[in-house]
Amino acid sequence: MWTAKDARRSRPFTTAMLEAVDEGMLDKDTLIQDLLGWLSEAEVEQFARSNDLLAAIRMEDEEDEDADY
Repeated sequence: MWTAKDARRSRPFTTAMLEAVDEGMLDKDTLIQDLLGWLSEAEVEQFARSNDLLAAIRMEDEEDEDADY
């Protein structure tokens, strides 16, 4: 069984940042923006695809296709 202690041991920075968000020491919206800015566009796309997030977002190219000219 996976425990919080295991998470702290295997992912200490991740755990510390999540705890800081929970404690109000880090703003989650700022953290999200900073992480997305740090990742390459390919990594962001891979993350979105891996987590089935593409249906929730609308890409700019798709908006252009829907426009009436």
